[in-house]
Amino acid sequence: MENIILGTGSLARDLQNKLRLLNLKAPFLVGGRDDPGNGIRHYSRIAELEEAVERYRFIVCFDADEWALIAPAQSAVFQQLGIAAYNHPRVTRLTGDSMIYEQAGEFLTDANIQNLFVHDDRPYAIYGDQRENRFTIHLLGDCHASGLFRYTKRALPELLYERLRRKGFEVNIYAWGHPRESGADCLLQFLRDGIAYEANLVILEKNVIEFDALHVSRRNLLPIQAGTGVHEYISQLRSSYTDEIGNGLDHDVEAAALWKTQHHVFLALAKQFGFTFWNIITPSGQSLPEDQARKLLNLSPGYLARRRKQKDAAVAAVKGECVKDYTDSFKDVDNIFEMYADISHLTDKGNEIIAKRCADDIVQAFGGRIRS
Repeated sequence: MENIILGTGSLARDLQNKLRLLNLKAPFLVGGRDDPGNGIRHYSRIAELEEAVERYRFIVCFDADEWALIAPAQSAVFQQLGIAAYNHPRVTRLTGDSMIYEQAGEFLTDANIQNLFVHDDRPYAIYGDQRENRFTIHLLGDCHASGLFRYTKRALPELLYERLRRKGFEVNIYAWGHPRESGADCLLQFLRDGIAYEANLVILEKNVIEFDALHVSRRNLLPIQAGTGVHEYISQLRSSYTDEIGNGLDHDVEAAALWKTQHHVFLALAKQFGFTFWNIITPSGQSLPEDQARKLLNLSPGYLARRRKQKDAAVAAVKGECVKDYTDSFKDVDNIFEMYADISHLTDKGNEIIAKRCADDIVQAFGGRIRS
């Protein structure tokens, strides 16, 4: 089996040398340019590989300064393999996550929301010059809504800001997203940190992962993530702490009901403080239309149908214009692999489509108000 190394820095070259010393094939490195003299191919040429599943192993080994290549390179790999999966047997990652943390800022453990990135002494990214009386948008959510921790070269909040500017609307956007942040975490962070800022529109941008019982504890009404999605530091603490642990009250409340309750708390805050609240559901791989979801993930139709049913039930439980279901945003896309860096994180192309849809909705709802 040939080893295709995704990366061109010192780490990738060291790995290539070691593999060759072991008489293992590592014919070239993959980067953002074609450089035959240095044994580098552009990631778009992964599409030229034949019999990818049978012949090749892909090793993700990018240096920190190459982080913007991870998403498009992984997208090209999964397209060749015919399935996007975190644990694909032909994909090995020499990193604990699909993203390199160093480029996001200082990583801290937060008492309320479990993890936090801080850059230039701020736990958020700001787009706009913060001029007074500008229409101000606060974007909450996980890494999709972050301007600090990003999987792509252009973050979704940044793309949204630029689209609004091109339409002639000057706004300020605060992007509060952090990796794996649950809806409950977003609510707690907004109550503690964000509510002191002026807000005209608050957007909670989430996908449907929180409806999966594997990711959410059944013992917390404001859920700490558990199981496969547990935060790294919390996991370490649980494994090393030997005294009795209280995990909250037992309850029989479904995840959709928790989501509805949090939604109504946001609406109450909106009424009290005079902002508009939107809850945008973004398209994770599991919430796509069935033909696209099966092509991308190769999961059973029954499982995918149950996940869409959970999402539809949650949307139906919270009626009104404040819930915006974007899970059909890629319905006209021919190659769904071009939208995803992995099973849930979008590429630059995917983010562009979501940013355009969100900008159009904002202009339609607030166009006259922003212009004034």
